[in-house]
Amino acid sequence: MTTKGLLDKINNYFLSINESNNNNIYFLEETREKIIDEIRSDEKELIDLVNTNKNKKIEDKYFILKKFKIRVSFAYNIKKIEEKKEELKKDVLEIMLSGKKIYKVFDLVDKNKKINYNLTPTHGIVFSSKTHISSSTFANSMILSVVIENEI
Repeated sequence: MTTKGLLDKINNYFLSINESNNNNIYFLEETREKIIDEIRSDEKELIDLVNTNKNKKIEDKYFILKKFKIRVSFAYNIKKIEEKKEELKKDVLEIMLSGKKIYKVFDLVDKNKKINYNLTPTHGIVFSSKTHISSSTFANSMILSVVIENEI
């Protein structure tokens, strides 16, 4: 599977869905299920996708739907990346293609309260805007991100 092949399948999914539900999180959760089903269907293709693209800069792809402008991006990290606590500005879906990412998700009321979540290959997580998170992405990890840039 190539990144273009996966992006084409994502685009076909976007074209086939009914955007009658105005809930961004619901939309991203459905998208998560469809993409994960696709990448789990052939483990060898997923390994090829990661190995082929780990030393390349993959350009972000934008999709314009009836209600959303969406950015899909791939990121391969050679080194471990630590991200300090921040508030997300947009709704986002992250799917781990290889490696591991650990999140700390902070309570909005009690700033000292948090949960930890480990993201491993062929799993994904959706965060809404205004969520406070910090994360640690392990070296040699590849992540597919789907971000709702804005509502139309």
